[in-house]
Amino acid sequence: MRKGSDNKGEAGGRKGVLSKGRVYSVVSYMVAKALAGRMEVVDVLYEHFVKDASPSVLERRYPLTKMQIRGYMQRIMEKTRSRTLARLIIERSYKHVKNIKPIIRHVQEGLCRCIICGDDIFCDAADEHVRNVHRALVDEYTIAVMKLMAREILSESHPHESGGG
Repeated sequence: MRKGSDNKGEAGGRKGVLSKGRVYSVVSYMVAKALAGRMEVVDVLYEHFVKDASPSVLERRYPLTKMQIRGYMQRIMEKTRSRTLARLIIERSYKHVKNIKPIIRHVQEGLCRCIICGDDIFCDAADEHVRNVHRALVDEYTIAVMKLMAREILSESHPHESGGG
């Protein structure tokens, strides 16, 4: 195996689509939000980075404050260090992340339950629970989303080679 390979095959030993770099970090962040049942955060990131919606507009559409929205945007910018890269990653991953079913269910006001481990947790701590207790699941979904993204990119760049199967 070549030096620097991440042992994922498709990445080919360089900072490719499946490396644990910027792309992985953003997709993982979005996957964790989706698994925690925070799809409004995924939607806000998409609308801001892809559709250029402002925090003020997003605050009116979603049950989030401008400060929360700016915080989510800042997390993405810290991960990508590039607005262009953030837009590309979010645009490519969004439809796949939207298909993820949450593992956190609301049971009563402020209290949620994880359907994987059965733990009752405060809903405010759902993101942290998903990231820390179910890290392997987040990683599994992240890799699956990234493979779907890679497959789409490859089929766009080589449409004559993407057979039926």
